[in-house]
Amino acid sequence: ELMRISRSARARAQEVSWIDQTFGNMMQYFTLTLRGTYSWEVSDSWGACSEECGGGVQTREAWCTWTNLDNEVMLVADSKCHAASKPDQERSCATRPCRSCDPFQIGPQYVVSRGD
Repeated sequence: ELMRISRSARARAQEVSWIDQTFGNMMQYFTLTLRGTYSWEVSDSWGACSEECGGGVQTREAWCTWTNLDNEVMLVADSKCHAASKPDQERSCATRPCRSCDPFQIGPQYVVSRGD
């Protein structure tokens, strides 16, 4: 046997209003999501190399942005962008070997004084 619960007209109107508002908010969210693109942006240049020779590292910044149809760009959480397509933030530099030479002696040790 089915049990029927009746609600007042006011309660039904409030339910419909809540559903309309919630649906409207959801549609606005989906519309905003669909009408924009997420992409990775990187800093203009690489940082200084950590070493002069023998292998060092350069770094740069990368962040996720969302661009709407009006080309307005907003910074968003990195989790919004595809992790596998994140640009490199480190690269090797100064890979040439450091020059070295065997130790050698110039001659006997001299003491330099002021002439006192």
